[in-house]
Amino acid sequence: MFSKLLFPTILIVSLLVPPTLCASQTINSRPRSKTTAVPNPSDPKAQYELGMRYHKGTGVAQNETSASKWIRKSAEQGYAVAQAELGLRYVSGLGVAENADAAVKWFRKAAEKGNAEGQFNLGLAYESGTGVEMSEETAVLWYRKAVAQGHAFAQCNLGYMYQFGKGVPQNDKTASEWYAKAAEQGDATAMTALALMYDKGEGVEKSAAKAALWYSKSAEKGDAHAQCNLAQLYLTGDGVPRNEKTAFQWFEKSAKQGFSQAQKSLGEMYRDGIGVSKDLKKSAEWFRKAEASN
Repeated sequence: MFSKLLFPTILIVSLLVPPTLCASQTINSRPRSKTTAVPNPSDPKAQYELGMRYHKGTGVAQNETSASKWIRKSAEQGYAVAQAELGLRYVSGLGVAENADAAVKWFRKAAEKGNAEGQFNLGLAYESGTGVEMSEETAVLWYRKAVAQGHAFAQCNLGYMYQFGKGVPQNDKTASEWYAKAAEQGDATAMTALALMYDKGEGVEKSAAKAALWYSKSAEKGDAHAQCNLAQLYLTGDGVPRNEKTAFQWFEKSAKQGFSQAQKSLGEMYRDGIGVSKDLKKSAEWFRKAEASN
């Protein structure tokens, strides 16, 4: 599945991580029957919206096959949003058989209509060589089209391309600028990437305080790498007041997500009684998990 690279090999994504949707019920609400009117066959937007209702289970029984059927009807009438969504479904095999070639076909249709999601995901396909011949230069071309529309994931990936010289001349300063744009839009991966650059002084003036700021923002969003690095700053007192207990708490959050470096650090803290009571049994458990994660 197309996905965002995780630093330090950092980035690619697509929803690319879809949000979890929940519904609440008020005291006055009553159960509703899961039925819906069939949209006008000539209205692609209505067809797409019905498809997304099936995807979310809103007003109808949740059914990914039905979702894909209606999204396809919309896409075939040229609705770019539906075309981009159908491409993602072929990537993940959601309501359709997984098919990289079909995914690229629909991403391209959406991208050529100016849809930023289609452009971004077509860039991902070219970067990874999934469904097309790999071309980092072409990936950059499509990322640029998406960033022109303010697409945060594309900004993050363009930063990655500049940082590692993929399809463009290597340039840490330009990389940091693109990471900053994506980070300001709330993208956790970009926040971690930018924090790492401040941590190392790559493309920006070295600053432990700014590194801590961006690690903290990303850590609060659940990024395991940022949580581990933020914990390390609390352990050493770089950019934040030294606090072994807070360091332990962030290492623990990261370790529970399977981040091996955090698991190893947690093992050391339990072994030496740093930020937590000494516990050799728990220390051994975390060392074993760290070893298994590598």
